[in-house]
Amino acid sequence: MKWPANVSIRQVALAFIAALLVVVSLIGGYAAYQTRAVTRSLEQHNQNAAQSELTAIVQRLLSQTEEKALNLASWDETRQQLVLPEYYTYWRDQRVYESGQLNSQFARIGLYNRSGKALAPNPKQNPMPSSLPGGVSPRTPSSWLTNEAGSIALYYKFPVHGDEQRQTLLGYGLIRIDFMPALLGQEALHFTDRSSIKFALKPGERLPAADLFTRLAFSAKPDPEQRLFQTILSRTLLALFVLLVASALLGYAFYNRLLVRPMGRLSQDIDDMQHGHFSSRLSHSQPMRISELENIRRSLYEYQLQLRVLHGSLESQNREFHSQARQDVLTGCHNRRAYDEDWENFRQELKTAPQGVAFLLFDCDRFKAIND
Repeated sequence: MKWPANVSIRQVALAFIAALLVVVSLIGGYAAYQTRAVTRSLEQHNQNAAQSELTAIVQRLLSQTEEKALNLASWDETRQQLVLPEYYTYWRDQRVYESGQLNSQFARIGLYNRSGKALAPNPKQNPMPSSLPGGVSPRTPSSWLTNEAGSIALYYKFPVHGDEQRQTLLGYGLIRIDFMPALLGQEALHFTDRSSIKFALKPGERLPAADLFTRLAFSAKPDPEQRLFQTILSRTLLALFVLLVASALLGYAFYNRLLVRPMGRLSQDIDDMQHGHFSSRLSHSQPMRISELENIRRSLYEYQLQLRVLHGSLESQNREFHSQARQDVLTGCHNRRAYDEDWENFRQELKTAPQGVAFLLFDCDRFKAIND
């Protein structure tokens, strides 16, 4: 790239303003990038807090379910229903809730014999399976989740023994929890958006409770303070950028008025002086606002004025010397040098325009005595 040999002061000003705007834009872009990085960090922090909060709530729900299952397995009335199930329906539909063993809002229970069959048919409002699903360990507690017509249910199966040493197996108990209502009813969520909690499970699919976090989707609550911080910072950056742009344009206007225009006038005056267009009426022109430029202009004017006086004096002296060299001082007549110059000029004219020539000679007697 070839740079120009010279540039005007206006171009320098424009380049300076452009460079300033570029620097401001880079600073603004970097600040916006840092702001975005801080925002992402805060969002990630909120997401991690929401994940920890939701994990704690899910673990608490599972722990509560396990604790209720242990209490029911060691409750004498549970063992009694497996031995003599005469009042099983009353126990299942009322007694277990009246005793405070289960929450009637979210939980249902069913008892099964050792072959995994329900002790009694379940009513329609109690959607418990008529038999335990296959693939479930018969001796150890187990839990799983399943999608039943769009509703996520948490099942917890536990064995019921007739003795404290757990040698005599009487049957099984199965607790059903409406997972999503029970989860959301645990406590107030501070970091997790309640409406964003979703559980991805296909209809009829069964998922072990240990893997439920792989299907649980959620998002953190928007932080009002974070939004306020981001809004304030964005507006501040925008206002700063607008202020700097306005300052740059205003500075350019002042720079153009106070420096560029006077320098242009000064340059024009110098060009006029070089081409002989000199005006002697400096006092009538508007003075420059910059004192240094005004001093330069006045100095150039005075210098040019002195040059004009000197030039006029030299021309007058040159004319006088030329006249003295061609004329006789005493008589004022042209001398031999003037004759030679005029004759040479006349010969040149004859070459371009031939014409007749006449000579007139004067003979002055005893002129030498007068001349001496």
